[in-house]
Amino acid sequence: MDPAWATCLPPFGLTLSESKRVLSKDIPTAGLNLKILALETSTRFPSASLMDDSQVIATTDSGLSRASGSSAFPNLVKNLLADNGVLVDGIGLIAVSVGPGSFTGLRVGVVLAKTWAWATGCPVVAVSTLNAIAWTAFSRMGFPSVELLRVAVSAQRNQFFAADFASAESAQSGPASYSIIDAGEILRGLGPSCHIVGPGIEPHLPENTTGLGSGLPAGHKLSATAQSIGELGLISLRSNDTVDPFRLEPDYGRVSAAEERRCK
Repeated sequence: MDPAWATCLPPFGLTLSESKRVLSKDIPTAGLNLKILALETSTRFPSASLMDDSQVIATTDSGLSRASGSSAFPNLVKNLLADNGVLVDGIGLIAVSVGPGSFTGLRVGVVLAKTWAWATGCPVVAVSTLNAIAWTAFSRMGFPSVELLRVAVSAQRNQFFAADFASAESAQSGPASYSIIDAGEILRGLGPSCHIVGPGIEPHLPENTTGLGSGLPAGHKLSATAQSIGELGLISLRSNDTVDPFRLEPDYGRVSAAEERRCK
């Protein structure tokens, strides 16, 4: 095990040998002050939230870009727990963003979640980055009812991963189906009662979108947050929608440019 990841385990809680005795522990039920560790590493600035059910205890980020912050992320999580007096085995659920998004960022969060779940038996929930942004828009940003909410995040190469949502309920009903669209097509199919959100879309929007979303500013700069990952994770846990940590994988959305070149 990489020492950087190992620092997130002992001395806070169980040793690896002790952890094997709790791998089959029951999934906690709702309403028991469940401690949730939410990890968001798909976006530009990695962050983590420590939550008590749906209430945020503390949130922290590296203050660094994804490239430079990834190596610091395990220690950031370690300090988050230490500063709030929570042991590793006191976490009852890990919720982690699985993409689509950054190759490097997603690997950081998913590997940490897998390691944690293996070492403690803690249940883990995978949350779509697109669902998390839609959930934030509907549940916390005061968005009115819209016919359709489009969420778009960068897929690099002047393209976006995009998914459409009709309500907060659709954001919590499992990973959304998405497509890869060219930046110039980002508004296709959107009418006056629709809206679009997502980080980095503003430069690709024409100036005549002021009516989009019934007066709301088109291209609201919403990103996935650790809090939204944790909230959706709790909803999934209550539906017993957890994943086997050994089967947990990032959703990169596409192969890398290097892989594409090798296939040609």
